[in-house]
Amino acid sequence: MRRIKLAAVSFLNARPITYGLERGLGESRFDLSFDLPSRCADALRSGAVDLALIPTASYGESQGAIADLRAVPGIAVASFGAVRTVLLVGDVPMAQMTDVALDGASRSSARLLQLLFRARGLTPRYREVAHDEVLTAASGTTGALVIGDAGFEAAGRYPHVVDLGEAWRAHTGLPFVYALWAGPADVLGPEEIALLQQSLAAGLTHRGEIARAWAEAHGGAPALYERYLTDNIRYRLGADELSGAAAYFDRMLEAGMLPARTRVRLFEAAYVPGAVHTAAPSQPDAGPSSPAPRTVDALLSDAAAGVRLSPDDAIRLYQQASTLDLGAAADARRQAL
Repeated sequence: MRRIKLAAVSFLNARPITYGLERGLGESRFDLSFDLPSRCADALRSGAVDLALIPTASYGESQGAIADLRAVPGIAVASFGAVRTVLLVGDVPMAQMTDVALDGASRSSARLLQLLFRARGLTPRYREVAHDEVLTAASGTTGALVIGDAGFEAAGRYPHVVDLGEAWRAHTGLPFVYALWAGPADVLGPEEIALLQQSLAAGLTHRGEIARAWAEAHGGAPALYERYLTDNIRYRLGADELSGAAAYFDRMLEAGMLPARTRVRLFEAAYVPGAVHTAAPSQPDAGPSSPAPRTVDALLSDAAAGVRLSPDDAIRLYQQASTLDLGAAADARRQAL
């Protein structure tokens, strides 16, 4: 049987996602490789791989190139607030930067930075530089976008540092999704999706081990890396993260970065009863008929109050409610906590 080709991001923040896969989980089904985020996206678009952990911006930009593009539910590289590894650095404050060097390794971070400048009415000139050269690109009134593990070093090198995860949270009140598993709708079935989710679940329980191994291989303090994986990166792709991605796509559309309105669509196979979570078999004749679907306004009210929504209601709310309403519901819930 042909194995499904996977391309995953080579940064530390992706290692909990691939933890189980790297240790033999699903080895008869998956063929795993690693690369920079932008190259993972290029490999997916070219057909060199079947599924890739790609920048969220690449998901939006690939809508026309990849038919029926879907994302694996429940898995993302995201943050709500400071992320520590997506930074704008420089010798001068953001408002005084006339030029910005963009790390070419991730489209999501580059587009995010451009949107944040746009929201402030600032129009610096942009140029792309190689990932290995970006740490030295900031000088004078030229800032630099630093992503990935280089961010740990960059934060202490420059007097002015803007964490883009925190800047996005302050701007929208929402999480930011940096990357997600994506591929054509027919590439994964329920069993493969479950294996990917199990790989992440295993990684989340071994973040200390991942941090120690990374420090041994790359230097740095294990405690720093473990705090980063635990406190800064969030790995779920839930309602708040989908709302954050929708807000990001809407702003990209307004800025002319996308040709049409885009939303993350999840692999439908994941919602087959019993496919991922253990569930009792349905008994259609054992009880009363199902109630009529609730209105979107009622679902928004429940979400704001902290009522747990069913998977079907959550997806319907994501698809039908406006980004503004979703953000307001999420913000109301956060203020209540």
